[in-house]
Amino acid sequence: MRGSRTGRISAPNDPHRVTVSRRAVLQGITALLPLLPGAATAAEAALTPESFGARGDGTSDDTAAFRRLSAALQARGGGDVELRKGATYLVGSQAPAAGQYLVGESILKAKGVERLVVRMNGATLKFRSGLRFGSFDRRGAPLTAKLPFYDATARADIGRMIEATDVGYFSVTGGRIDCNSAGAVIGGLWGDSGRQCSQAGIVAYGCDKVDISDVEIVDSCLDGIILGYVGITARQPAKPFVLRRVRISRVARNCLSLVGTNSTLVEDCTFEKAGAAPRAGSATLNAPPASCMDIEAEDAECRNIIIRGTKLISGPGTYTALVADSGPSRDILIEDSLLVGAVLAGKWGMRFNRCHIYGYFPRLSGGAANPADNTLISDCTFADTSPAYGYAAKLPLSIDLEGSGPGVRIVRTSISLSRTRLNLRGGVLQNVTITFATGADTIKNRDFAMLLDQASLTDVTIQEKIPAARHPADAFYVTAPKSAIRSSIVSPGSKLLWNSWAVAAGGHAGKP
Repeated sequence: MRGSRTGRISAPNDPHRVTVSRRAVLQGITALLPLLPGAATAAEAALTPESFGARGDGTSDDTAAFRRLSAALQARGGGDVELRKGATYLVGSQAPAAGQYLVGESILKAKGVERLVVRMNGATLKFRSGLRFGSFDRRGAPLTAKLPFYDATARADIGRMIEATDVGYFSVTGGRIDCNSAGAVIGGLWGDSGRQCSQAGIVAYGCDKVDISDVEIVDSCLDGIILGYVGITARQPAKPFVLRRVRISRVARNCLSLVGTNSTLVEDCTFEKAGAAPRAGSATLNAPPASCMDIEAEDAECRNIIIRGTKLISGPGTYTALVADSGPSRDILIEDSLLVGAVLAGKWGMRFNRCHIYGYFPRLSGGAANPADNTLISDCTFADTSPAYGYAAKLPLSIDLEGSGPGVRIVRTSISLSRTRLNLRGGVLQNVTITFATGADTIKNRDFAMLLDQASLTDVTIQEKIPAARHPADAFYVTAPKSAIRSSIVSPGSKLLWNSWAVAAGGHAGKP
């Protein structure tokens, strides 16, 4: 169990003193060293599923073997688990419980122990087909219910593949988790939106340190990874969560959910196709917010988060690359990363550095007492479409600062618009180039292309490059002093105007 190990050392004149050789002492030290985080003792060698009856052949049901393995792990106070290289362990169990239709089982789990280290060695853990997820009636048929719907007697959970609760050191490395949404029996909706029942690849709550690396998680009916620490604050000692080279794809809700953290590093990861978990047939599963990464401070603060060298590529439609808009979330750095889809980033201290962003910002944070807390977008490229990723913005505004408060900073950044408009009122723009290639088929005549009034503009250039096929309007306008912007108008017959389309303001008097 979590705690200190103690021992008795005898004095030189102790009658019970035993003389031992130098070699024996060194052997004893060697045996004690693995007690430090990161290794297991020879006496407590890594547990294997095969020792508890697992076959790992991809067809046998190995659930009972993992149940026995977890019990042994708990009994010894934690330790290491070693999966067999190339094995596929088929698992998953559900049973009725008091007040609930079906409760899923966490397959490999530990609680309140010093360490849980899972070395997957390239093996696959896969939920078996036929497990139920969603709402069902008493006959076991999918139940159609109007949301919100919280009747637990209809709820079916599949459960979590690997779960650590209150563990000192938790690590998972080098393998694949297949949540097998296509093999699940899908019921009706449950919760406040979508199907908010339980399935996840990895879950960690209350762990002092979490390391997850070189792991792939696919096809979850709900989430890929959930990490949280209830009640944690930035004033407490760091409880680091570190994810490196993790790939999560095709999940119904969130690839990664952070629900309480004061120190998180996400590096060289790929989270993609949130909101697009496959199901039998051609349909997919989705549940809001369907985000590649959801920073939702529901169990505690979410602070001091670094996302570096990571791809957040949302699923089809208006699903999200990143959500950070709930509770006391702040101080989030995203750098050298790719984001495709909506970015809901309405919290203090958010910074986007050297990122490629294809999507839209419906709101950012400004008006802070400390200007450094306002959102900063620096050295980025931003566009509202991306043929390479099949993305096209579906909202009329790609960046909307209405209601954000003044002082959002956009620095050394290029913005390209082919189907949307900008509302940058109150923003601070420095060394920004805006390429406007949106025609009257998207923005109606005599409407605004950009709202830049009340913004601070330094070295801002607007380039109008509307293709002839996009039908330049009789009049677009930009609300900003023309003298404050260097403009480059290359579209044939351009009618780009300043502050108003009205004739009194020099506008065009032709057909609307």
